[in-house]
Amino acid sequence: MLREEAQALALQAAGQDHDAATRLLRAANAGDAEAAVAVGLLYYQGEGVRQDFSEALRWFERAAAAGSASAMNYAGHLYQEGLGTMQRFDKARVYYEQAALKGDAAAANNRGWLDLQGIGGSRDPEAASRWFTKAADARYAPALYNLGYMRELGLGTKADVARAAEFYLAAAELGNVRAMITLAQLRAAGRGGPHDGEAALQWLDKAAAAGSAEADRVAGLIYETGEVVRRDPVIAAARYRKAADAGDAAGQANLGRLYEHGIGVERDFAEALRWYGKAATQENAYALGRLGYMHEKGFGIPADAVEAARYYERAAQLGEPDALFNLGSLYETGKGVKQNVAHAFELYTAAARRGHTRARAMFGNVLR
Repeated sequence: MLREEAQALALQAAGQDHDAATRLLRAANAGDAEAAVAVGLLYYQGEGVRQDFSEALRWFERAAAAGSASAMNYAGHLYQEGLGTMQRFDKARVYYEQAALKGDAAAANNRGWLDLQGIGGSRDPEAASRWFTKAADARYAPALYNLGYMRELGLGTKADVARAAEFYLAAAELGNVRAMITLAQLRAAGRGGPHDGEAALQWLDKAAAAGSAEADRVAGLIYETGEVVRRDPVIAAARYRKAADAGDAAGQANLGRLYEHGIGVERDFAEALRWYGKAATQENAYALGRLGYMHEKGFGIPADAVEAARYYERAAQLGEPDALFNLGSLYETGKGVKQNVAHAFELYTAAARRGHTRARAMFGNVLR
């Protein structure tokens, strides 16, 4: 059975077409590798059948034994993630490598990622680069992005941001959203080339059109700061809102900040609290810290030092510098918490080590 035919039958089976499902299963049971892959994907995705990773793995391994490279890659993924089976990085590595050697670009990229991260073996950037290059030669966009990432950070090679930007550009032109955003950030920062705010926004617009909430949030920041394009807080607020409406926690926190301070929107503490609250449900450290501050000061809500301390504590556990400092102040004064000067000192120290200006001023040159 041709791959296209198997995929067409799988789509029909997913739509509860009994005849299509019967034909597909008959072909898979007869040893047709492409049909077995298609059946495995139905179980993996839970389309037309109850989702069952164990059953998906059974069909993928059956197809892999028949020589299907894509099945080997899928089986490797299930072993890597421990879906439907015990997590086995060793088996994931073997399946990925077998598939990659048969020309599967996605598998080569996956094998490279395991080497780069040292998953299931020693960390080996050089080997990772070889696998990524093999996949990139097939114009596999994620691999091009990963080569850019390695070049940018100097992993296994000398750092070269300009060369990294070339890889990101190649991946972005193939539709890779992560590459679009990263390339936009390089253009906005003037890294790997001149500052180019317009080019940055063009790539962010493409990423946003592809459904990336992060792209809208990054565009909002560019408009808010006005460092590489004309500053426009109103557009910034609109882009943050798009990201926030899509559930992006940082976008929600940024929109809350604009409402708190009246930047690009009318100042509205109730809206600030609402958006900070949404971001806080996703454990956004900045939003948690601002909720603590607004509760402490009584901005848009009755002042409540006890509730403020709770929010500060959650943000402080995530390392948020302002929250660490503000929580330290509460412990120093005994406001909302039992006074504990020693703990206050610990919190001030932690804030200073994270670059908090006022906390660092307390210690002078003592902290390095």
